[in-house]
Amino acid sequence: MLLGLIGSRFPEEDLSKPGRLLYVTVELPDGHIDAVVSIATSNRIGLEENKKRWLIGCSISQMKEDDKVRLAAYLERRAKEALVGEAG
Repeated sequence: MLLGLIGSRFPEEDLSKPGRLLYVTVELPDGHIDAVVSIATSNRIGLEENKKRWLIGCSISQMKEDDKVRLAAYLERRAKEALVGEAG
């Protein structure tokens, strides 16, 4: 999973350490899901604009089963929408 963080106030060393666990809340159209993710990669972007943005590549370590189902359904729906958009 790729997370985008804008305006983060975490110290750089906290977001650039592979394996570090983060508790995240992801907003979906039908509500939010919570998960614990493990950082795999991190890239800081927007430095030339003096903005603290991060792209965090991570894997899901913990998530409630019903949240997994909702996330999978959301991602499947988005994939189908993207295919329809490409065909049109």
